[in-house]
Amino acid sequence: MSKVLNVGLVGLGRLGSLYAQYFTTRIPGSRLYAVSDVRPEAVTAVTTAYGVKGYNDYQALVNDSWRGCRRGNEPHEAALRSLHSGKVESVS
Repeated sequence: MSKVLNVGLVGLGRLGSLYAQYFTTRIPGSRLYAVSDVRPEAVTAVTTAYGVKGYNDYQALVNDSWRGCRRGNEPHEAALRSLHSGKVESVS
């Protein structure tokens, strides 16, 4: 049985939206679990398209029980807090 990596994606700009599509359709072994963006319309678009959880605050996503990676232009401090939470395996 192969393991599936649940991915939480922070930032749904041009690249973030593309990554959401890739994690959903093109990257075997990954599953888009949840997304976060400060723009509610961006969150709604992705959650509707892919049936994933959505948050308007990245910290709410981190507090959810997921293990994944972060993409986008999130400040380094926020990425480090995510890593130190113990719920994130990778920050890139």
